[in-house]
Amino acid sequence: MTTLDGVVQSIVNRMRTFAAHRVVRGVVAAVAFVGLIAAASPAADENLPPGRLGVLVGRAQDAANAFQGEILADGRVDFDEYRRAVDATLRCARDKGVPIVGPSLSSDGYLEYSYGALDDDGDVPADAIALGELNACWVEFSRLVEEVWDAQRDQLT
Repeated sequence: MTTLDGVVQSIVNRMRTFAAHRVVRGVVAAVAFVGLIAAASPAADENLPPGRLGVLVGRAQDAANAFQGEILADGRVDFDEYRRAVDATLRCARDKGVPIVGPSLSSDGYLEYSYGALDDDGDVPADAIALGELNACWVEFSRLVEEVWDAQRDQLT
């Protein structure tokens, strides 16, 4: 009987130890989960505008590379910053051999440009390779900046 009591006691002790480890692991997991939620939640930023524009700006800041992040750091995009981003996009495309026409300022305050070679009628025919190169430059240098610029302008109208 003593041996059986010892075995039972040993099993009970192991179960207690196992239960204690489960509790500790559970607490550690809960703390880690709360930490992840806190890290994933956007912190209130004094530079972000209110409302949906602030959400868009915050997401753009999170996704931005160094070039666009510098422009977006203060939570807004002025015309000179917008122009700088578009100019960087066009310079990148030109460096890749894409002929660019423009930019010119439209009547509604946007910079417009086209890509490719002018034909005899003064039109610029579409070119899939040039479009791919231009798109890569746009993503790198001005996509997020232009999204914020556009959203700011929509909010004003």
